[in-house]
Amino acid sequence: MKTELNSRRRLLKSALAGSVVLLASACDSLPRLPRANATSNTDGSELAIRVYQALRNSPFTNQLSLRVETSGESEVIVRGFVPNKSDINNVDLVANQVEGVSHAIIMVEHQE
Repeated sequence: MKTELNSRRRLLKSALAGSVVLLASACDSLPRLPRANATSNTDGSELAIRVYQALRNSPFTNQLSLRVETSGESEVIVRGFVPNKSDINNVDLVANQVEGVSHAIIMVEHQE
């Protein structure tokens, strides 16, 4: 009885180890999903791209889904949805700190 139990344990350990190896190799073979690039989330202007990159580089706004457009030479409009109200302030602070931005219009909605 004890030998049969030990055999089952060894068999389960081997099967589990094989599953982990298969899972790890399968994950390595999956294609990496590209991160959204700046030109797909902007109007393509240099200023909008710089603001978008600043938002991506900030630890307070890097996970937010936003789009940046220019309105005039030094004005940008940031659109999107955020999970909480403090994110709206963070977007405003980051966007207005980018060199060349005289005014950022934040049209971001809070999702409850």
